[in-house]
Amino acid sequence: MLVFMTISVIAGFLLANQSPINSNLSTVVKSPFIAAAISFIVGTIFLAITSLSMSGRIFPSLSFIQTQPAWIWLGGILGSIYLTSNVLLFPQIGAIQTVILPVLGQIVMGTIIDMFGWFGAKQLPMTWIKFIGIIIMVVGIFIAVVVPSIKNRDVRQFDSETVSGQHPTVVLGWQIWAVVIGFVAATQKLFSIF
Repeated sequence: MLVFMTISVIAGFLLANQSPINSNLSTVVKSPFIAAAISFIVGTIFLAITSLSMSGRIFPSLSFIQTQPAWIWLGGILGSIYLTSNVLLFPQIGAIQTVILPVLGQIVMGTIIDMFGWFGAKQLPMTWIKFIGIIIMVVGIFIAVVVPSIKNRDVRQFDSETVSGQHPTVVLGWQIWAVVIGFVAATQKLFSIF
């Protein structure tokens, strides 16, 4: 179990670097959509090589494809929406919020998926411990995102260079989209495990 927890922490570090890297790529190619496409092409090549070396094949069998529910194939679309949104979010709300706000969305959506057993997931009831954990997380996000914007300072100066000059409603819109994208990411991860 400790090995998987360590892998998850390392994956989190790597994921936090994905948005600034793809945002820089977007600046170079002058399009967030081309940047996302390049990222997916490189990722597809990497996964094809990994799959081929580990299982001897790249694609699932035709019988597997035919027997799966249609919604299972949405994972790739949701993943591309998530990645492209992060490319768009990073220059609008900065690094801290681009990482933190989708995590809020992922946890909320993950909790909903567990509670209702959506998409074939095992149904797990809401417990007081989970509820308290979610409240603590929301308070932490409030402290990390909202409080610095009120005081206009934190470790990264609330990414002030990024959001300065934007109307507060515009920033709020991007922040809400970041949380929604977290919902998309949680759903996409679920589709990817089937």
